[in-house]
Amino acid sequence: MIDYLIVSFSTLPLARPRSYQIAKLLKYLKGSYFILTSDCAQARGLDDSLNRYAGYTDDNVHRVKDLSGGKVVKTIFEICSVLNHLPDNHWLWGYSVASLAKKMKKKLSPKIIIAFSRPETDLLVGVKLKKIFDVPLVVHFSDPWVDNPYKNYNFLERWVNKKLESKVMKNADLIFFTNKDQKNLVMQKYPENIQKKSKTIPHCYDEALYDCSMNNNTERFVIRHIGNLYGQRSPAPFFKALSSMVEEYPELKNKIIVEFFGQVGKETVKAISLYSLEQIVHIRQSVLYKKSLELMSDADLLLTIDAESEHNLFFPSKLADYIGAKKNILAITAAKGPTAIIVKKYGGKVFAHNDIEEIKNFLVLTITNQLEFTPDNAEYCRYNAKSVAYDFESMLREVIEQKL
Repeated sequence: MIDYLIVSFSTLPLARPRSYQIAKLLKYLKGSYFILTSDCAQARGLDDSLNRYAGYTDDNVHRVKDLSGGKVVKTIFEICSVLNHLPDNHWLWGYSVASLAKKMKKKLSPKIIIAFSRPETDLLVGVKLKKIFDVPLVVHFSDPWVDNPYKNYNFLERWVNKKLESKVMKNADLIFFTNKDQKNLVMQKYPENIQKKSKTIPHCYDEALYDCSMNNNTERFVIRHIGNLYGQRSPAPFFKALSSMVEEYPELKNKIIVEFFGQVGKETVKAISLYSLEQIVHIRQSVLYKKSLELMSDADLLLTIDAESEHNLFFPSKLADYIGAKKNILAITAAKGPTAIIVKKYGGKVFAHNDIEEIKNFLVLTITNQLEFTPDNAEYCRYNAKSVAYDFESMLREVIEQKL
């Protein structure tokens, strides 16, 4: 018998934000667990650097092949694109997991099932496993499902996904979101008896993964953005402020360096040239997770940029990692939303996308050491993996006891 049966398509060594978050959370759970996850042997972008940290073995992990990756299935999905959105292109994997779980029923005998999205297929698998094992189900939303502003569903896709999401909500015994804004948005369309099952649990960092000996090895002031910039997440406001600063204070040009680690769009590359920032701003290749933490710890200022909107709903997991590095954070985001709230409480600075002059002034004062930064200790401790895992497990135990 195990305590927790976990469903997550993404786990290490698959290099995805969900993989790292789960590894950090499971590291500090006291109960035993077994993971049903994807067979990522043929996947691109694997990260083996944290294999020992994660501690996954054949005894606590079973990898299930995703039939959606086959050539024939891919061709069918390309011809009938709607299949990629019901709810995603991994739903065949879900059937394979459910079939396997039936065969492993006696061996596993979990006390509770935990399904982590994304993909949303994970949550539907959780519903199937609840029926197989007849135990409580916990679902975890890293992002909104139907209410995700970046999903462009057609009428049929939206109708089907509403039905699927509702099915998950009705069957779940506990529903987790990473922040209150997402929880309120998603749950407002459900009756009170379902709403009361929802809680929040934040992303986390693990201080054990940071190299405390890291120090800035350059005389220049280092500003870094870690992670991909895609879609509407444009660094243009930052570039405008940086260009204005250099024009007004040319002596600072040789005192700073800005690095973007990860994939960026062509617009970003063009903007660097447009604002004549080639000597200051540099695009670097993506790095493995452990290296990204080193780069955060070695920077003087960390940058995060959200899409321009009136209300940002997302809590990027890298923000928790930024906090773990104990470095000042510059956030360009909406005034409403988790990023703004978290960064402000932590002690960093938040600006709107049109606050070009304010961003420039902040950069000048920070680069010339006229602003002191001290992270708020309570907010820093709040996202510690040990603390988050303790709260998470406490809520799991409550559900288990209620069902006994």
